[in-house]
Amino acid sequence: KMAATMRLYANGALNSASQWLCDRVDQVQPPPMPQLQPSRTGKAAVVTGACGGIGFELCLLLAANGWEIIAACHHKTGRQPCNRSDLLETEHHANILALDLMDLSSVAGFAQTVADICTSQQLSLGLLVNNAAVMLAPLQCNHRDVESHWQINVVGPFALTTHLLPLLSQDHSPKCKAAVVNVASCVHTIEPLDLSYIRDSRSPSVYDPAKSYPQSKLAIIMLTRHFQQRKAAGSIAFVAVHPGIVQTTLYRHTPWLLQRLQATMAPCLLRSPKRGAQVVLASVMAAQASEDVLYYSDFQAISPSPSALDNDKLADLLSLIKAQSD
Repeated sequence: KMAATMRLYANGALNSASQWLCDRVDQVQPPPMPQLQPSRTGKAAVVTGACGGIGFELCLLLAANGWEIIAACHHKTGRQPCNRSDLLETEHHANILALDLMDLSSVAGFAQTVADICTSQQLSLGLLVNNAAVMLAPLQCNHRDVESHWQINVVGPFALTTHLLPLLSQDHSPKCKAAVVNVASCVHTIEPLDLSYIRDSRSPSVYDPAKSYPQSKLAIIMLTRHFQQRKAAGSIAFVAVHPGIVQTTLYRHTPWLLQRLQATMAPCLLRSPKRGAQVVLASVMAAQASEDVLYYSDFQAISPSPSALDNDKLADLLSLIKAQSD
């Protein structure tokens, strides 16, 4: 487990340094600010993990560009919505909905509410951003005995995308594609998909959060490719994106000392949530322009790890997710 932890942090450190160089170049010659304009009024965007970080900033950018926002936030029973979701609701007229990705019935109910909103407000669903995630969390399983990294980062987004495909397919054309964005991570390159570990990760003796997170991010890229192949001739663009090493609450489960170090180094090495949101928007435009874009990072399309392109593992992955969803 220590080895997995060291690989995770080493990968993050190397990518932070590379990101720092990229962003310093951008300060000299900034890339154009992404302007993802809806083709006409009445376009809706669903963003998960919208209560903070990249998700919140993404909602602000989309609202400023004329999109109707459906923001998914995880509100536990008895917990009041956060101030940021209140801001989205009052100032940007966003629809704030509760979504618990640990519970597939919540996912199904959320998707039905999205459909009802689109019907009642005469909206066309043009964008889904699967942004919500956990990292390095203590062991927790849902009632199906699926571990939280896998459920929240993989199974839940897969189910949500599947539920919303009919809405995303409506009233779009190859020249005006809807889009699905899966927020991935550079750490997907650490090792190939290990489905034996995923099956057994619910056991305390097996569970390793430093392995679970990279595995989940590799899986979501593979599922992005699955949807691309399934809908290649359709009117939906699919892309996975690494938004950068961004200063968000994703790191809340890291050791205290590393949190302090991260807080000190954040202004130098970590991206702001707004900058991360800009990368996400740029990935959408790239995917809409070319069906060849699968993985996007630092404002450019790049190849993911070879493991993400393994068709045999993809088939096994789909079988596992089906078994965990039935």
